[in-house]
Amino acid sequence: MVSSTSVHSPTMDSIQEIGPPIVSPPTESPPAFKRVSYGLNIDTENTSPSPSPAIRRLSRSDTAVHREPFSPLRRRRSTRAATFRAIDDTDDFDFDATYTERPGWEPGSEPGFDPNLPDGGHASMPQLSADCQITVVDFSKDRMVKRHFDNESFITFLTQPKEKWAKCRWINVNGLSWDVIQAVGAHKGLHKLALEDIMNIRNRTKADWYPNHAFIIMTLQKLVHLVDDDDSSSDSSSIRSRKSATKVKNFFRGFGSRNDDKLDKLKNPSPPIDPEKRITTKCLTELSESLELQETSMVRTLQRYHASGNETRTDYMEANSILTPLNLAVSAEQVSIFLTADNTVISFFEVSAGDVERPIVTRLSNPGTILRESCDASLVVQAIIDAIIDLAIPLTAVYNDVLGDLELDVLTSPSIKQCKSLYICISEINKMLRFLNPIDNLVNVLRDHKTNFSHEEAIKELENPASGVIVTPMTHTYLGDVLDHCIIITEALQQCKQSSENLINLIFNTISANQNESMKQLTTVTIIFLPLTFITGYFGQNFPAEKFPDVDHGIWYFWACAVPTALATILILMREMISSWFATMSKWKAEEPKTPDEDALREEDLQYGTTGLTEEELAAKYPHKPKNHSKTLRFSELFKDLFNPLNENKKQPPSASGPASKKGPHGLTKLSPQEQRRHIVERFITRWRKEVGDDFYPALRLILPDKDRDRGAYGLKENAIGKLLVKLMKIDKNSEDGYNLLHWKLPGQTTGARLAGDFAGRCFEVISKRPMRTQVGNMTVAEVNHELDRLAASAGEAENLRIFETFYNRMNAEELMWLIRIILKQMKVGATEKTFLYLWHPDGETLFSVSSSLRRVCWELYDPEFRLEQDDAGIAPMQCLQPQLAQFQMPASFQKMIELLRPTEDDPEFWIEEKLDGERMQMHMVEDADHPGGRRFCFWSRKAKDYTYLYGNGLLDENSSLTRHLKNAFASGVRNLILDGEMITWDMAVDKIVPFGTLKTAALAEQSNKSESNAAGHRPLFRVFDILYLNDKQLTQYTLRDRRNALSKAVKSVHRRLEVHEYTRATSADAIEPLLREVVANASEGLVLKNPRSMYRLNSRNDDWLKVKPEYMSEFGESLDCVIIGGYYGSGKRGGFLSSFLCGLRVTQNHIQAGANPEKCFSFFKVGGGFRTEDYAEIRHRTDGKWMEWDPKNPPSEYVELGGGDAKQYERPDMWIRPKDSVVVSVKAASVGPSDQFARGFTLRFPRFRRLRLDRSWDTALSLEEFQELKQRVETELKQMEMTVEDRRRKNPKRIKKELVIAGDDAAPPEFEGAKSKLFERLEFCVLSESLKPYKKTKAQLESIIKENGGSISQRAAAGTKMVLIGDKKVVKVASLMKEGDVDIIRPIWIKDCLDQPNGGFLLPYEERHLFHATDGLIDSASLNTDPLGDSYARDTSVDELREVLRNMPKLEDTESFDKTLFLDQLEQHGKDFTTLRNFMFSQCRVLFYLADGAMESVKDKWERFIRYGGGSCSQDLEDQSVTHIVVLGDDPMEVGDVGDKLRRRLSERRRMPRLVRARWVEESWGERTVLDEERYVV
Repeated sequence: MVSSTSVHSPTMDSIQEIGPPIVSPPTESPPAFKRVSYGLNIDTENTSPSPSPAIRRLSRSDTAVHREPFSPLRRRRSTRAATFRAIDDTDDFDFDATYTERPGWEPGSEPGFDPNLPDGGHASMPQLSADCQITVVDFSKDRMVKRHFDNESFITFLTQPKEKWAKCRWINVNGLSWDVIQAVGAHKGLHKLALEDIMNIRNRTKADWYPNHAFIIMTLQKLVHLVDDDDSSSDSSSIRSRKSATKVKNFFRGFGSRNDDKLDKLKNPSPPIDPEKRITTKCLTELSESLELQETSMVRTLQRYHASGNETRTDYMEANSILTPLNLAVSAEQVSIFLTADNTVISFFEVSAGDVERPIVTRLSNPGTILRESCDASLVVQAIIDAIIDLAIPLTAVYNDVLGDLELDVLTSPSIKQCKSLYICISEINKMLRFLNPIDNLVNVLRDHKTNFSHEEAIKELENPASGVIVTPMTHTYLGDVLDHCIIITEALQQCKQSSENLINLIFNTISANQNESMKQLTTVTIIFLPLTFITGYFGQNFPAEKFPDVDHGIWYFWACAVPTALATILILMREMISSWFATMSKWKAEEPKTPDEDALREEDLQYGTTGLTEEELAAKYPHKPKNHSKTLRFSELFKDLFNPLNENKKQPPSASGPASKKGPHGLTKLSPQEQRRHIVERFITRWRKEVGDDFYPALRLILPDKDRDRGAYGLKENAIGKLLVKLMKIDKNSEDGYNLLHWKLPGQTTGARLAGDFAGRCFEVISKRPMRTQVGNMTVAEVNHELDRLAASAGEAENLRIFETFYNRMNAEELMWLIRIILKQMKVGATEKTFLYLWHPDGETLFSVSSSLRRVCWELYDPEFRLEQDDAGIAPMQCLQPQLAQFQMPASFQKMIELLRPTEDDPEFWIEEKLDGERMQMHMVEDADHPGGRRFCFWSRKAKDYTYLYGNGLLDENSSLTRHLKNAFASGVRNLILDGEMITWDMAVDKIVPFGTLKTAALAEQSNKSESNAAGHRPLFRVFDILYLNDKQLTQYTLRDRRNALSKAVKSVHRRLEVHEYTRATSADAIEPLLREVVANASEGLVLKNPRSMYRLNSRNDDWLKVKPEYMSEFGESLDCVIIGGYYGSGKRGGFLSSFLCGLRVTQNHIQAGANPEKCFSFFKVGGGFRTEDYAEIRHRTDGKWMEWDPKNPPSEYVELGGGDAKQYERPDMWIRPKDSVVVSVKAASVGPSDQFARGFTLRFPRFRRLRLDRSWDTALSLEEFQELKQRVETELKQMEMTVEDRRRKNPKRIKKELVIAGDDAAPPEFEGAKSKLFERLEFCVLSESLKPYKKTKAQLESIIKENGGSISQRAAAGTKMVLIGDKKVVKVASLMKEGDVDIIRPIWIKDCLDQPNGGFLLPYEERHLFHATDGLIDSASLNTDPLGDSYARDTSVDELREVLRNMPKLEDTESFDKTLFLDQLEQHGKDFTTLRNFMFSQCRVLFYLADGAMESVKDKWERFIRYGGGSCSQDLEDQSVTHIVVLGDDPMEVGDVGDKLRRRLSERRRMPRLVRARWVEESWGERTVLDEERYVV
C-alpha cells in the first residue's frame, strides 16, 4: 500500500493525491513484522504479551532472540576429544551465527550480488524477506510530497518516472529485504559490491565511489529503553507509585549505606535482572523526558552487535552493564546510504529509519529552510549523517551521569565488586569508539570530494546526471559541523573511558592502602605484646619450687621483668617510627617565630638606620615589616650559590651532555635550562628563609640593582672605577695592567684577552694578580649594602677611594668582580626580575608593577601563604608604577599590523598617534591642603627615576619648570589623578619639538626663567595620552576609549605646558601612509597604533599598542654608501674586536684645491647595529693589518677630522684606518639631525648597517658635496615615494632542501600549499606514475601541483571519459590501460608547459612531445600544433629547445627584409631586451626636458638626441601620463630646485610620479653605459 502527503507553497493546493489510492497508515498498531535473522529482537512496545510470565533468554534465531537469567554456574563444555579430527563440513563447526547467516556467503564465492538475477547470482543465498516501511520524499523549492509504501507497492512505484517538478528525491527504507534491495539496485544501477555490503551487517564504516553513485556505510548508535512485553509504558499510576517507592527508599537509604544499596542493585540483582523488562523509576522517568528516548520494536544491543559466538559472555555482559539497572541499553545497527548522480538519496536502516526521518522531513516540510531551498541530495546525505551522530549525543550524558554516581561510591566506599562494572563500561565505550572514530575519516573523505564548481554552478549541475556525483560547497561547509559533533562525542567518550580506568586503579590502590594500614596496626600490637607473651610463657612452666624460688616473689616480679623487656623490644623494632615522630615534633617547634639575635639587630640598624626615616615612621609605614632572626649570609654565598650557578646554566648549550635530572614516575627525566634556573633561585630563597629570616630585601637589592630605586645613583662608570682601582692598587697607568683597566674595551695581550669588553672580568684579571685576600671574605650582605649606601651618598673621589679600599681589604678578586657588576648594574645572570619576584612570592611581580618598589615586595609579601588583596594590587597616587609599553612588530604590510589590533566587525576602529621623541613620564597629583598651592605633584620616568625635583612638586614651587604653570590644568572636582604621557622639549621660536637629548637642559633653563610669558626658547612640555587613576578610582581595567573620555573631561590643556596628545581615528590601513609621510616630513619619532578596546596592562609590552618608527620603514631616510675611517672595540659578547665603526664623508674638490689630502674624510656617524658574524669576518679579512691605534696626542688629522677638532676629538675611535685601505658600507638611517659630536655638525639618526659594498672603492663613497645634495631633497622625495614595511630579514641565498625519502615510499608526501591558480579548474586528473627527467616529480608531487592549480584528483582511472590520465612510465596500471586499447595517456611535461606560460599559464593543446600513449585521432590532432620542425605554435619554447630546432633546421634562403621593430617587440614580450647596450639603454624611458629660467633651447636639443640615440623617446607635453623622467635644465641650482618643487606640487596627484632629475643623470648614465639610479640626481 502507499500513502502520500504534499507540502508546498501557499499558492498551491494544500493536499495533492498522487499514484495509487491513498490508504491512511495504521494509527493503533504497526504491521506485524516478519522476524529476520540479521538482528536482535527486544520487543519493547506494541507487541502481544508473553504467553508465559517466565523470563525469556535472548538467543539468535530466525524469528527473535530471547533471554533467560544468567547463571554464573553455566560453563562451556568441559569434555574434549582425545585426538584431532578434520572438519569436512563447515556445518560441523559452531561458527559465529552472524557469519554463518550472512546471505549468500560461501568461502571463495563470487563477490557481489547482481540485482538483475533472481538470486543475486548466488544459488546458495537464502530468501531474505521482511516487511519494510518505505518512505519516498520528492521536493523542490515550491513543493514537497511524502509517500509511504510497503514492499510490493514500492517496487511498482519504481517503474513510474519521476515527475519533472521534483528536483530531488529521498528514498528511506526501514528494514532489509532482498526484493526491495534488488528492485532499487536494478532501477538505479547500483554496484553489486554495494548491494552485498547492504546484506552483510558486519561492514566497517567507509565510503566507496562508483561511476554514477557514492556508497556510504556507517553504524548508528542510540539509547533505548528495555521494555518487557507485559509492561505498559504509559501507566501513570505505576509511575506515581514508583516515585513514592523511590522517595521511601531514599529516606531509609540515609540510615544505611547508599553505596551498598547501589552495589547490590548493580551486582547482585534479586530477582535476576531481565534486560527486556523496564522498571520505571523517578530517575529513569526524568532522564527519559530530557533525552526523548524512543522505544523501538526491534534492536540489537551494543554487546550483540558485531559480537563473537560466545552467548554466555554476551548474556553476562548485558546483565551486568552499568545501564541495565536503569533499564537502558545502547542499540547499534548498520546504515547504508547511496548518493546517486541523478540527485537522489537512498538510505537503508535496519530498524531506526523513523528516528532519522522525522527531523529531516520536518525541515523539508517548511519552505525557506536551507535543506528545502537547495534541492541538494548531498545536503540530504549530510542531514542523515548529522542525525545519526546526534542520536549518539545522549550516550555521553548517560555514561557521564552513571559514572559520576559510581565515582562517588568508589570515593566513599571502594569495593572490588565495582571493578566488574567499570570493566564492562570500558568494554562498551571501546565498542562505541570503534564505530565512532572512523566517522571522522568518512566525513573528511566526503569533504575532500567537494566539487570545483561554485555553489551556483553546482546547483545547476545537480540536474545533469552526466556530471556524476556532486558534493556541493554548501555540503562541504555543513559537513564541518558534523565533524565537530563527532569529535565532541568521541572526546567525551574518551574521557569516560579514562575516568573508568582511573577508578579501577583507585579501587586497587585504596584497598591496598587500607590493607597495609591494617597490617601496620596488627604489627604494632604484636610488637607490644610479643615480649609479654614470651615472659608469660616462660613463667607459666612447671618449675619445682626448690629449684626456682623466684616464683614465690609475687606478681610484681613478673612486671619487673616484663615492662623493661617490652620497652626494649618496642625501641628496637619501632625505632624508625619513634625517630620520625620526634623529627615532626622538632619541626613544629622550629616553625615557631624566632627572636632576632644580636647580630640580626645590629644589621637591622646598620641597613635601615640611615634611610631618612625614624624607627617609628618606618614601623608606621610598614606595620608588618619582617625581621631576620639571624645575620645575613656572606656576600660570597650570594655569588657561589646563585650568580655562578645561574651563569653556568646560561652558558650551557642546548645539547650539552649530562643535564640535571629529576626522578619521575617513569624514571629519570631531564630538566630544561629554565627549570634548572628556577631550582637554583628556589634553593637560594629557601636557604635564606631558613638561615636568615623573612626579610629578603637586603639580598634582592643586590640581585636586581637596576630595579632598586631606594638607593641613589653611584655616579660611577667603567673609566672612573678603573682610575679608582689603579690608584688603590698603586699601579702605573702605563703598565700593562693599568693600561688594560683604563682601556678595557681593547683586547688584552694575555690570557685575559677573552675578557675584552667585560670590564668586571678585566678587573678580576688585574686584581687576582695582587689580591689582599686569596680566600673569600667575611663581609655579609648587610655590610655590603651599608657600604654601597655610603658610596651612593659619597661627595667625591677621596671618599669613593676609602670605600673601595674597604671592599679591597675584605674581599677577594671574585667578590670584587661581582661587586663591580652590581655598581655598574650589569648583572645579566640569566634570570629576569620576573623570575626572582615570582619565586619569592606569587604576587611579587604584580605588586612591583604597581609600585616599582623592591622594598614593598619584600616587606609586604614575605609570607607566600598570604595573597595580595585586590585593593592592594591596584595602583595608587604617589606610588610609582610600571607603565604599559608599545610593542614593535615586523609584519609584511600595514594591513597585517591592523590585524594585530584585533578589530571586530562591529568596531573596526583603531587609533593613530604620533610617537613623541622624549622621555616617558607619569605624573601623580593629589589634593593636599598642607602643601603650598593645595596640590602636590610627583613625576617618575619609565625606569622609576624621580624627576619631581626638576618639574616641581606643587603649584607654588618656584624651582618648578612645569607645575607652577598648571594652576588651570584640571577641571573642578578633580581631587587626584595619575597621568601617563611623554615629556618632550619644545622650541617656542619655531614652535616645533626638539630632538631627544635636550630635555634636562630645557627643564633647568625653565627653572631659572621666572617669567610666565611664552617667549622664545626651549621648555619642557608634557603630552598626556592616558589617564590611569581619577578621584580614588583605578581606570586601568577600562577600555582606552573610556579612559580618553575621562581624560578629556578631567584635564584642560595649557598651551605648550601640558597638552592632551591628539589621535586620529581610522578603520583601514590606508590612513597610516599619509600620517607617516607627515611624521617623517616633520622629523618626528614615528607613529603608535592603539586598540581603543584594550585595557591598560601594567609592566607589559603587547599588541594593543604597536609602534611604527621611520627607521623600520623602507623608503624613509637614505641608503648611504660611506667609507669606514675608524673602529670601536665592543663589550660583552662583542668584546675583543671592533664591533662598531666610524664612517666619514669624503672631502670635496674645493677642499682638495685648498690643500686637503684627497683621502681625508669628515666624521659623519657611528654605526654598530645590523652586522652579522660573517660581515665582521669579511671586514676583518679585508682590513687585517691596516688598522692603527688612535693617538690623542698626535691625531691623524691629515686623513680624519673629528667633531670638536684636535682639541676635543669627539667620538674618538679606538683604532683608525686610511680610507684607501678601508671598505665601503651601505647604511640605512631614519633621518639627518644636528650634532656637534661630528665634524660637519650633523649626523644620521638611528643608523643601521645593511650590507658591504665590495663593488665600490673608497673614492666612490659618499662625499660631503653629494650628501648635501641628498639632504636638500630628502623631505620632498619622501613625500612622493610609496611606503611599505621594510623586510629586515636577511635575503640569504636559497638553499635547496633535499627531499626526505622514506623507506618503502618514493618520497615524503608534499604539503598542500593552498590554491595558487585556477588553471586546471573543472579538469579531473588521474596520475598513474611518477614523472621522469627533465621534469622529475613523484606521483604525490604531481598530484599536489595539480590541486594547487585548481584540478581535482581521482585514484581510479576512467578511460574514455574527460578525465586526463597522466603517466610517464609503463607501470602495471599504465600497461593494463594500454592493453585495453582506446586510451590517451599524457606525459607530465604537459603540466609543466601549461604552468610555465606567461601571465599565470594557460591550457595548451597537446603536442607530440606530450603524448605517452594516444589514439590515432589524438596523434593526428597533436601533429597540427607544431610546425614541421617541432616548434610549438602555442607555447613559449625554451632556449635549449630553440637551439635544438635551429640545429636541425635546413638552410633556406629568404629575400624578405628583416623587421627590426617587430623583432625587438617580440623580444620584449618574451622578457628579453638589449638595455645593456648603449643603443637600447633608454628604451624603457620617456623623458621630458623642462627648461628653467635662463636655460638654452640648444642644450635641450642636445640631451634629447642622447635619449633618442639610446632607444628612448621624448615628450613635449607636461600632461603626458606616460612620462617616466623629467629632466630639469638650468645653470642656477637654486632656480632648478624651485622649479622642481613647483613640478612636484603640480604632479603630486598622479598615481605614477615621474622622476625629477638633473641633466647629470643623462650625462653620467651615458658615460657608464647603463641607466644609473636616479636617487643621486634627484632635483
